[in-house]
Amino acid sequence: MENSHINESILSEEILEDQKKNRIDHMTYLPDMQNIGSDIMDQVIDAMEHYDYAKYTAEDVKRALAHAERTPEDFQALLSPAALPFLEEIAQAAQIETRKHFGNSVYMFTPIYIANYCENYCIYCGFNCHNKINRAQLNAEEIEKEMAAIAETGLQEILILTGESRNKSTVEYIGEACKIARKHTIRINMRHFILRDIRESIHIVSMHRKEH
Repeated sequence: MENSHINESILSEEILEDQKKNRIDHMTYLPDMQNIGSDIMDQVIDAMEHYDYAKYTAEDVKRALAHAERTPEDFQALLSPAALPFLEEIAQAAQIETRKHFGNSVYMFTPIYIANYCENYCIYCGFNCHNKINRAQLNAEEIEKEMAAIAETGLQEILILTGESRNKSTVEYIGEACKIARKHTIRINMRHFILRDIRESIHIVSMHRKEH
């Protein structure tokens, strides 16, 4: 049976060549990014490269579990093979920390895609613009229906998602979806490229003001 879930962009030589030309190093600062001058990444990489998990003993693990505030050295002991017999104790310690910070609660929300049009071709993503899938964009009536159904379940928080398409998923379109959601007293979160564009615009304006 033919595999219908193949990501076509992986098979395109044209796309692969384009990616080679335009690929950036995600570990370096891009133009206009603020360089905070931190050496934290170097410290983490150095600690990782020099991590000797074989040197830790059961006593090191017990000592780490006994500490109220744990150091990086403690966590290295807890991640070592010597910690294997102490998984139950580690789980109990983790539960104590979790309840200390978050209480005995479970956070739930509803992710909802209101459109899946996208202009990008990220290899890992099913919405890749070169994938031959059915594309859709909910209209106001359809969004209203979905929000009402979510509200009826008792869930009061949503995450609005779309593909990255400035033609289909405009600020106005997403704003209208938010207005509809608010009618149902739903709290709204968004993970969206438009938010990134707004942040970048604010940064550019701020830099321009400093220069002038």
